[in-house]
Amino acid sequence: MFSVALNGKNSAVALKTQFYGAIHGLSASPDGLQSLVATDKGYLYRLRNQDFSQMLLCENHTMPVIFVWFMPGVSDKFITCSEDGTVRLWDSNTYAVTARCVAQSTQSTPGQASVFPLCAIFTDEVILSGWNDGRIRAYRADNSQQLW
Repeated sequence: MFSVALNGKNSAVALKTQFYGAIHGLSASPDGLQSLVATDKGYLYRLRNQDFSQMLLCENHTMPVIFVWFMPGVSDKFITCSEDGTVRLWDSNTYAVTARCVAQSTQSTPGQASVFPLCAIFTDEVILSGWNDGRIRAYRADNSQQLW
C-alpha cells in the first residue's frame, strides 16, 4: 500500500494505491508529476502523483532464468522458466509478458520458490511446463489459468 496526504488550498486528500510486492525503490520525476515504483517481485510501475493511477511499465524474473525456448518458426514469442517459480510467455516485439504461470502453493520463503519450472513449451492455446517436483503442469496461454 502506498498512501500520501496532499495539501492544496488548506485541504488534505488521502490517496491510496496497491502494488504487487514490497516497494524497494521510488524515484520522482524532476517536475514532481510522476514517480517510478520498483517492487521486490520484479515489477516497475509509473505512478501519477496527482491521482495515484498506475501503469505497469515492465516486469522481470527475480531469480535466475534457467530455461528459454522459442517455438520453431515463430520469432515474436518466447518462454522463460525461473527459479522464482514462474513461467513467463513474452512478446519479443514489446518484451511484455503475455502469460505468467505459477504452480499453486509453491512459495516457501520470501523470494524463493520451493517448486520451480525447469522447462516449458507453448502453442497459441497452451503452455506445458516441467517442474522440479516431477510434475508436468498445463496452463492456458491466453489467461495463465492452470488446466492441470
